[in-house]
Amino acid sequence: MKRAFRSLTAVLLVLLLSVPALAEAAPAALVRLATYGDGSGAVAVSCAHRVYVDSAYNFDTNREISRLYDFEGNLLLTAKNITLSPNWIFVSQQDNLVGVWSYDLKNVVPCQYNTISLVDDDTVILLDQGVYHDRFGNWIGTCHRMNLRTGETTEEKLRHSDAARVDSSGKTVYPINWENVTPLTGRTYPTWQGPDGLVVTEGSDQQGDFRAIFNKSGQLILRAHGDGYSIDVSYGWNGRYLLLRYDDGKGSVFSRLYTGRGRFLTQIDGTAFVFVLADGEYYLVQSDSAPYCRLYNLEGAEVPLPEGVRQIGFDGSLPPYGSSRIDDDHCLDVEEVGLYALPRFAPSPSAWAADDAAAAVKAGLVDSDVAWWWRDNCTREDFCRMVMRGIEKSTGKTGEALVSDALPAAFTDCDTDAVREAAQLGIVKGVGSGKFAPARFLTRQEAAVMLARAAAYLGLRANGAPLAFSDAGDTAPWAADAVAAVSAMDCGASRTPLMQGQPDGRFAPLGSYTVEQAAITVLRLTNYE
Repeated sequence: MKRAFRSLTAVLLVLLLSVPALAEAAPAALVRLATYGDGSGAVAVSCAHRVYVDSAYNFDTNREISRLYDFEGNLLLTAKNITLSPNWIFVSQQDNLVGVWSYDLKNVVPCQYNTISLVDDDTVILLDQGVYHDRFGNWIGTCHRMNLRTGETTEEKLRHSDAARVDSSGKTVYPINWENVTPLTGRTYPTWQGPDGLVVTEGSDQQGDFRAIFNKSGQLILRAHGDGYSIDVSYGWNGRYLLLRYDDGKGSVFSRLYTGRGRFLTQIDGTAFVFVLADGEYYLVQSDSAPYCRLYNLEGAEVPLPEGVRQIGFDGSLPPYGSSRIDDDHCLDVEEVGLYALPRFAPSPSAWAADDAAAAVKAGLVDSDVAWWWRDNCTREDFCRMVMRGIEKSTGKTGEALVSDALPAAFTDCDTDAVREAAQLGIVKGVGSGKFAPARFLTRQEAAVMLARAAAYLGLRANGAPLAFSDAGDTAPWAADAVAAVSAMDCGASRTPLMQGQPDGRFAPLGSYTVEQAAITVLRLTNYE
């Protein structure tokens, strides 16, 4: 039976952040999780608990029905409405009263409450039938706060000033507008002006109108000229991507996808819309003609979609009947067909760096959020985190222990422990006015200075002769000794300098320093003898 109605409460979809297509990208594939035996589909999914909810409207009985299935197709629970949270199942029966079940199907809260609102992963506010509306539409009366794991319950008083109007239709688990209470089905997703700190401005110069994008440390990371095209800029997932759509207003349209640090990924020509999805791991190209939608992972490998998929829902939208959607568990729901898992994806380092980058990760020098940017410019904060991990590994002590007797250090724009500890050890300095500029990209000469200071802190000395670089005159005086020092430290059996120059004999002191390059030099530092 085709589903004629989807419960709106469960359709919160997540934008998957994607990066572009590269020539030699590895193939990706969907993993089938469940098959819909009755031609229906899923309105909510928990891959962690291997269950999904199917919701339909029965026109004969004039009632909505929700059914909870496991991935093997076994029917577990039937109710008027079923909503999934990370740890609990919220159930509304035909009388509109709500209760709570655990994922092992134990009834934790009986279905006797008008409304249940989720405060955090395991705490709820229970409003029973004794709670009423005043003439302003506010909840008045006594409610209860309950810890679903311990069963501990306390009474709470609702007054006119405490609670705002709540829809009491009973179709879903409704929230109350109360301090620290958030909607059960609502989550805070990065917005275009979100905590990633990216700032988009527009202006004009001799080349015409442009869009300029700055990171949270005020550094320009991308400037794009329209050349007769208007440019719409979008970004998200904590600044993981930048998407620029160009339109000349005469039918010529194309999109360019970049990483959030300004590295070009791919260009998509034509009027198709491009959407970055699933934690920034995939991007979707969707058009109104065949092929209607194509899905790619960050490195441009296409993910083959099941036959008949013409549109994929995203960004909280309710896809049209007969279409599909991707949810925040990285599940692709193909209505009347089945449920598929999108493999989790992470960008890979360049081929030349793969082995050493893997060794750096294994050594605990690179956290996963830093490794996301392997081929992108390394920030000052990234490098501090890697260097401090290297020092901790070499000394066998934590950063906190190493700075226990050091003078305090603090920056107004960064509270990362590794940055503070590196400053206390004398490895890094601020940029003035009490700031550190954590998102600013590291230059090669800055990296050389930090590595030289870290080596000196560890008591490591040069064991070779400094390299002669053809652009030595371009190195700042404050960095010259450090560049000489790191090029004279031959590491490992291959006797590779801690930092080398470019193939053309330059050091390129003002050049960028990628995360993979930074990780490899820190790895060399920890293995230096």
